[in-house]
Amino acid sequence: MSKSSPNRRLPAVSLAFLLLAFAPALQARSATEESFSIRPHGPDTVLRISNSIGPLLLEAWDGETIELLAVKSASNDNALEAIELTIRESEKAITLETSMEPVRTGLFRRARTQGTVDLTVRVPAGMMVENASTTNGSISLAGIARWQRIAAVNGRVDVDPLSENGRISTVNGRVTVRHEAHGKLPAVRISTVNGAVVAHLSPKATGEIRTSTVNGRVRDERDAIREHGEGGPVRISTVNGAITIHPL
Repeated sequence: MSKSSPNRRLPAVSLAFLLLAFAPALQARSATEESFSIRPHGPDTVLRISNSIGPLLLEAWDGETIELLAVKSASNDNALEAIELTIRESEKAITLETSMEPVRTGLFRRARTQGTVDLTVRVPAGMMVENASTTNGSISLAGIARWQRIAAVNGRVDVDPLSENGRISTVNGRVTVRHEAHGKLPAVRISTVNGAVVAHLSPKATGEIRTSTVNGRVRDERDAIREHGEGGPVRISTVNGAITIHPL
């Protein structure tokens, strides 16, 4: 009677080994939604919000509360439970932050961050957004009239409208701004390192615009008569990318 060689079992053993090693990657993603309603303590309460693991959308509405919708998504249930949303309230500020502890998964138990959070926040009209930031994800502001600092690392930034003494920045991403108001442009700084900047401005807005790019062109399509009126300055800079200014 012939004896089976141990080598003949290697393919099956190897297949089982691979299935164990990559089993977490084969699992369906887990997702959940959480919603919160927060009432500011007073008219001077500001909003600070940071999403380190996903995109952020802020939009103004005519209500008196901050309405938050967080859509969490992860590679598995364990990773989903590792996603945290922290809310801190005081008379001066409401602070919202996301975080995720690395989860050890797979045969080799390597620690990985495998989740995202999509944040949508409705902000009372007139409330100050003191800071809004992301690490890996886009930022969009729609109708937020008062904001101070908008910052991304890896992601595009879209802002409408501009705000006095505001700062917009990203490292890797395009910046698009829109400002329909007539009269003086607000003083604002807009910057990116790797990406273009596009500004859509009212043809009746006045003010100085200062542009700077290292590797890219600058195209200003506004009426030259209005370029040096009162308002601004709007400072726009990029290292690798074009700068375009369009009249609305």
